[in-house]
Amino acid sequence: MEPTQIINLVYHHISSSITERLAKQGYLPAQEQHNDIVFDSRYIIWSNDQDALRLTWDGKEEVFLLEVTYTLPISGVTQWEELAEVPFNISGYNQDDEKLILETLLEPLN
Repeated sequence: MEPTQIINLVYHHISSSITERLAKQGYLPAQEQHNDIVFDSRYIIWSNDQDALRLTWDGKEEVFLLEVTYTLPISGVTQWEELAEVPFNISGYNQDDEKLILETLLEPLN
């Protein structure tokens, strides 16, 4: 599998799982962006009436980030607080890595 295909697959699985978990807590997807030009980086933001969470795949650093902000509405100057950072080695991908990444990202949401 090509690196882009791996990221598409892993990101989709992780973001879908987090979306499902957050929906039970009153969060809805609010914004999503994917930028092929910049290292295949992408993010999704979920929001409720009090705060917002953001999952980012940083393709340059090869890391997943989960962040929170308590400042709504979100703008270009919004400050984000890191909840979890999980490195992901695309070239050594296996499904166990994906499960570990998901568990690590879900932990702060419990």
